[in-house]
Amino acid sequence: MRLLYFALALVLTLSLSFAPARPLAQVRESGTLLIGTEGAFPPFNNLLPDGRIVGFDVEIGQAIANVLGLDSEVVTLSFPEGLLNGLAQGEIDVAIAAFGYTDERAQVATYTKSYAVDPVVIVTRSDDADLAGIESIQDVVDRGGTFGVQQGTTFITNLLEPAGVTDFLAFATDPEATAALIAGQTDAWITNGSVASNAVAANPTLQIASVLGGEALFILTAKPDLDLASAVDLALEVLIADGRYSEISVATLGADITDQVRELRASQ
Repeated sequence: MRLLYFALALVLTLSLSFAPARPLAQVRESGTLLIGTEGAFPPFNNLLPDGRIVGFDVEIGQAIANVLGLDSEVVTLSFPEGLLNGLAQGEIDVAIAAFGYTDERAQVATYTKSYAVDPVVIVTRSDDADLAGIESIQDVVDRGGTFGVQQGTTFITNLLEPAGVTDFLAFATDPEATAALIAGQTDAWITNGSVASNAVAANPTLQIASVLGGEALFILTAKPDLDLASAVDLALEVLIADGRYSEISVATLGADITDQVRELRASQ
């Protein structure tokens, strides 16, 4: 899942937050783990019309809380600024929203080891002959295509910008980027593979045109306390070992990514 370049103003906003983040001891004393997610990145997280928040991120967060002997409360905040500010201000204890890695974010939040891994893909309209057979970002650029992408994501900082692509449309949410592609406002959309598969299943006019590689995804906690991040990592190890992680990933992502995540975590 996705992360953006940080302006100095955001860093200052986080560092000057009035309410402190809760250390692990305070979280345990409260009895509840406060989980923040976006709610607009299915199947990782999705806010339904009836108010329920569902998806892989939500179920993993609730399972982590269970391992820690805590209840859980899930809230939605904007990605990425709302979630990062929420951590710094103690509004949430953990941010679980398919965060990829950036050095800028590591300055203001603590990363756990990876809790998931997912491909990064290019999605196009299936009837777009101009982009037939594309394999890379450069192929889309060479054929005059316009990219759409969610703002605040690693798809911008780690893929488009290093490739020299500056002419793209950034949307507040991934569903908005999907809608723009369907409407012909953009020609190609970069997102995570599970998200793309979800969108293609709902919109047969779309197709996954190319897989660009895999992306490690992380849970974030507030700096400077490292105890909560360590507790989350230990809880994830329990979930991986007892099979609950497998059950959740199959039920929400449609695939068992346990082995990939176990291998990735062992290398971190």
